Amino acid sequence: MDCNALVSIVKQGKDVWNNYRARHCLVPELAGTDFSGMDLSEMDFRGATLTGANLSETKLTGTNFDGANVKGVNFLHATFTSTTKILPGQLAATAFRGAKGLAFQLLQATLEAIRASCQPKPVKAQSSSIDVFGK
Repeated sequence: MDCNALVSIVKQGKDVWNNYRARHCLVPELAGTDFSGMDLSEMDFRGATLTGANLSETKLTGTNFDGANVKGVNFLHATFTSTTKILPGQLAATAFRGAKGLAFQLLQATLEAIRASCQPKPVKAQSSSIDVFGK
């Protein structure tokens, strides 16, 4: 399905969009789409390609972006509340100026990425004597 047809389904609201995705096992290609000012709350954008999309001034309460490609997306002045985390590796050239409520999700995602990449290294205990008195 072409991008314009998908956008028209999104504009019909969360129930229509989420039901359409569930029935069609769709991974939406929405790169460059203009969703500015829309209420996209509780919509399922899992795995979607949103590269370069305009989501400025959108309401994103409970929106699911898990695994979505949001590289270069414009989130200026968007409102995030209870939004699924967006992984830091997906954020290249992404604009968040004026966005609200996102700090916790990004911090959590960053900490999880760091935790996953850190492997504990064995530490050898060494004893040494230090001569502090020059004797």
